[in-house]
Amino acid sequence: MNRTLKYLLNNIRQNSGLIIVFTLIMIIQLLLTSELWFKYFPTGKKALSQSCYSFEIEDFEKEDVLRVMVDYPKSMVKPLDVQLVGMGEQNHPELISENKFDETNPEYLTLMQDMDDSYSETVRIYAAITSLSERRINDIGSYDRSKLRDNAVVLLPMRFGVAQKKRSEFDVGKYAYVLGNSLEIVGVADIYEVSRAEYAFPFEYIGNINTVLKLTSKHEIVFQFEKPLKSEEESRLIAYVVKHFTVTSTKGPYVLEQDQLESLKRLTTISTLGIILCFWLTIEFIWYVLECRRKEFRVYQICGATEKHITKMILIHISILCFISECLGWGVFCLLQKFTMLIQLDNVPWLFALINILLFWIIAMIVVSLNLAIEALQKKKLGISRTAR
Repeated sequence: MNRTLKYLLNNIRQNSGLIIVFTLIMIIQLLLTSELWFKYFPTGKKALSQSCYSFEIEDFEKEDVLRVMVDYPKSMVKPLDVQLVGMGEQNHPELISENKFDETNPEYLTLMQDMDDSYSETVRIYAAITSLSERRINDIGSYDRSKLRDNAVVLLPMRFGVAQKKRSEFDVGKYAYVLGNSLEIVGVADIYEVSRAEYAFPFEYIGNINTVLKLTSKHEIVFQFEKPLKSEEESRLIAYVVKHFTVTSTKGPYVLEQDQLESLKRLTTISTLGIILCFWLTIEFIWYVLECRRKEFRVYQICGATEKHITKMILIHISILCFISECLGWGVFCLLQKFTMLIQLDNVPWLFALINILLFWIIAMIVVSLNLAIEALQKKKLGISRTAR
C-alpha cells in the first residue's frame, strides 16, 4: 500500500492525467447508458405515459364528474388519479399582471384588439377529481389544492418555459388573463403530465372543476394508472365511462410511432458502439497503467516478492485510480442531471447505478487477470527455455 501511494505521489502529473481520462470515459459512458436506460427502462414518472387513458366527453353536469369515483367499481383497476381537463383557444400570448385585469379600460381593449386574430394558442386547464398522485408531482412547489378558488389557478411550467423556482418567485400573487377571464395565480407546480405528439400546450394551469367548466367548452376525463391496462381491463374502463358520459373520442396509452422506432434503433446502435468504445479505452488505459510499473514489479519479484503481494499492489493501484475517477464521473453526471437537459432520467435508479459501477470494476479485474495470466505464461516459457539450454 505504501509503495503504491509513494508511486502515485511521485508520478502525480501522469496519474492526474490518467484520472482525468478515466473520468471523461466514465461520464461519456454514463451519458450513453442513461439514454438507453431511459428508452428501455423508463423511470416511474416517464412510465406513466404508457398508462394514461383519456375520453373526450360532452353534455354532462358537474355532479356527473363528482360521481365518477363514488360509483367506480372496486373490481376494476384503481387509477392513480383522475382529472377533468378543459381545452380552449386564445388569440394572445399569456398575460401576467400585478393587478386584476380591468376589461372596461379602453387602453386594455385597444391592446387586445391589436392582437393578431389569426394566431391562436391552446390553453389546457386541469381539475383534479381525485388528489394528484405523488408519482405525478416532481416538485410540489407552491401548489396547494385548498387555494384553488373559482377565480384562481396554479401555473404549470410552460413547455418552452423558464426554470421552475424563478417562475414560482416571479408569478405567485399576480394575475393571469386566461380565456377571457382574469385569474389570480396562487401557485406554480411542477407536475408530470402526459403529452401527445399531435398537441402542443404552451399554456397549462391547474384549476378547480368550476373553473374548467366555466372557461372551456371542450372537455376530457383522464384516468392515470400505475401501468398499462390489459385489453379486458381497458374494455371495462371504456364501458364504465360510456355508461356515465357521452364519449366522442377515446385516446388509449401512448405508443411509439414507426419513425420513433427507427430512431430508437439508430440510438441503440450508436449508443452501444459508443459504450463498447468506452470499455475498450478503459481496458487500454488500465493496461497502460500496468505497463508503466511492469519493470518495477519484476524488480520486486527478483527481490523476493510473492505473486500474491504483486497482485495486491496492482489491485490497490488500479482501485485508487478507478475510485477517484468514479467519484468524479458520478459527481459530474449528477450535476448535469440536476442543472441541464442532457439527461432524461428523473432520478438515478439504483439498479442503473449498480450496473455501471460493477461494469467499471469488472473490466478492471479482467485486465488485471489477463495481465497476471500473460506474466505467468512468459515465466513458464522462460523456464522452459532455460531448461532446454
